[in-house]
Amino acid sequence: MLPDETSGDVLTNREANSALAVAFARAERTTPVDLIFFDACLNGSVEVYSELREFAQVVVASSLAIPEGGWDYKSWLCLTSEQKPSTAGDWAGLAVEAYENAYPQFEGLPAAQLAAFSTQEGDFIKTFAKIVNALREMKDSRRLTVGLAASRVPSIVNRENLDLGLLVGQIINLAEKDSPLHKACRAFTETFDRSQVALSAPTEHDEELSGLTIWCPTQGDLKEVGRYYRKLTFSKKTKWFQLLKEIEGDKLEAEAQA
Repeated sequence: MLPDETSGDVLTNREANSALAVAFARAERTTPVDLIFFDACLNGSVEVYSELREFAQVVVASSLAIPEGGWDYKSWLCLTSEQKPSTAGDWAGLAVEAYENAYPQFEGLPAAQLAAFSTQEGDFIKTFAKIVNALREMKDSRRLTVGLAASRVPSIVNRENLDLGLLVGQIINLAEKDSPLHKACRAFTETFDRSQVALSAPTEHDEELSGLTIWCPTQGDLKEVGRYYRKLTFSKKTKWFQLLKEIEGDKLEAEAQA
């Protein structure tokens, strides 16, 4: 679900966006629903969030693989019956609490984590676009900055998906203080932290995962993914794919000169 394969029977990001847009139009609904939540692996990504955030006040998903048992819906609904949540954030918080109770981070159990992000508490997609713009201006050092930052972040899937919060944290560590990049990273972190409604316990290795991933291939190619990635809302709003292509060009140029 939502990997954006260009063939097969999977539901892609853009198809999900289109389906919800049609549903809202047919229902004559112009305001977001309280929650969109995913009981599927790896949907806690900034690409999914960007595509669907207009339809819900809070998006709840896991950036990791979902354990075989899936969500414990009974536990979640029992908590809502007891505590009677009145806001989208309250509902999301109880969803994350129930998930944490179902999948405590004990040694020997599969790593599991659930996160909830508000779409109403600032726009961290917009602030991330400023990070991308600052990096694109750093033509002599952008390749080294992104590459080194990515190398310091734990991989979620095949060195293709990296934790978004950790990646920005590493970029700000490499940025010159008070530079445009440093300021952009600080603005992103403030908005991102404000948007995070709830996050279940960290994984057993105590990685400080933020709950959302970003596609940042330190291995693999851009060509196959680029067939659809450049068309995603996240890519259009941030120019992230363009930056990755420019970094690839920097690499090829450096190799040609070597």
